[in-house]
Amino acid sequence: MEDYYIGASLLFVNRKEKMLEAVIKSYILENSTYQEFIEKVKVLGEKQNRYNRQKRKYDFEYIGIEDIFRVVGPIEEGALLGRMTIWDQTLQDANALVLQPESFAFHKQLNGFYGKWYLAIAIYYVEAKDIEDSRTISCYVLIESTNPSLVVQEALAVAGRIDFQKKIARCDLEGLNLDELQFLGFENILVVYEDVKIGGAFLKMCKEYSAMGEIRDLLVDKEELKGFFE
Repeated sequence: MEDYYIGASLLFVNRKEKMLEAVIKSYILENSTYQEFIEKVKVLGEKQNRYNRQKRKYDFEYIGIEDIFRVVGPIEEGALLGRMTIWDQTLQDANALVLQPESFAFHKQLNGFYGKWYLAIAIYYVEAKDIEDSRTISCYVLIESTNPSLVVQEALAVAGRIDFQKKIARCDLEGLNLDELQFLGFENILVVYEDVKIGGAFLKMCKEYSAMGEIRDLLVDKEELKGFFE
């Protein structure tokens, strides 16, 4: 039995000495109403606020919601933690996203890491008669391994499983058939430092900006948020 959750990417600003850093952290929340969701993410986000009393301003501050998406559980190995589709793609385009195993980020992230969760970004290709209808599907998949040397092997096993690929098809708005889905490899495999089951983030991304306005432009539209719950 599949469990459905809400995925939310929250936007923070990290005010460093000479620049602004946008920090996006992605979380898993229980299904809820729009108003309940807004209240939950506000509490989750503001818990990370850091106020600098000497400067009388926040060094690290929650700004709002950058994205909202569906998560297909249960929250264990094989959970589908969101996906992205790129249209008008050739097979060559899709293969260009795939990294060789030795290039995966987790190899450099293991220093001091004693957890068991990893995030694999699996790449699939769907070929259509017309190139504009052909697409690449990038999926975030939760991987469990207590042995770093087996992470890639475990990720390959999960990405190739029919039950995981069925999750991709069930979330597809284009009526995807399983026999259309070609697994190509991984864009990356990352360490998950936090406990995703108790309010931790499964993904963190950072980028520098020169102005707060540029960071606020990353916020999701309020109507799009409301539309997710309709």
